[in-house]
Amino acid sequence: MALYHHERLNGSGYQSGLTGDTIPISAKIIAVADVYDAMTADRSYRSALTHEKAMRHLLDNIDVLYDRNVIQTFREAIEDNSRNLYDKNFSEDVPRMERRCAE
Repeated sequence: MALYHHERLNGSGYQSGLTGDTIPISAKIIAVADVYDAMTADRSYRSALTHEKAMRHLLDNIDVLYDRNVIQTFREAIEDNSRNLYDKNFSEDVPRMERRCAE
């Protein structure tokens, strides 16, 4: 997951230039969680974006940068908030999200 989580569906990511289904599902999940976390956290060069703006970026890039099933599952998980995803413990949710993405 660590090696491939910067890969993007259209090949614009980095490490190996993987595309589409050649990117492991776990890496796709971590990529979405990582991007969301990076956008919604304060940085030295900018303030955190709102949940709405971060989700807009993800939704605008479905099937371009991010996997459709991963985005939909991530969105549902955040909206359900049954596991309190805002606590940043995303790694505990990867196996559950993998199963939901495969459905």
